[in-house]
Amino acid sequence: MFNCDKPDKETFFVDLDGTLCKFNRDPENVPDEMIDSVWHFVLDQYRKGNYIVITTARSKAHMKYFFRWTGIDSKMFHAIITDLPRLCRTVINDHVMGGDPLAAAINLVRNEGLRSMS
Repeated sequence: MFNCDKPDKETFFVDLDGTLCKFNRDPENVPDEMIDSVWHFVLDQYRKGNYIVITTARSKAHMKYFFRWTGIDSKMFHAIITDLPRLCRTVINDHVMGGDPLAAAINLVRNEGLRSMS
């Protein structure tokens, strides 16, 4: 997808609040609202056999509310990394000898989904 010199599959690290679902300050009491364009993109990647890793500043305890509100099966995600600080996330990766980098980033406007790419 990103012109990386890579094997057939990719790993997608997907932020939760503001990216996969609308930013939610009170996930215990306020239902999570999915951002359709990102959700459909992630679902499509999952169906292609790609690896999906959720990253979030939410606590592990608060993740149960996300799954309860949305009805999504947590098994769809290959890993869920919780309790991250609300700081910039940087990927450090290598590239195949003489090939393209094996990492790419898509930075979206909070709560705007993939339409913010245009």
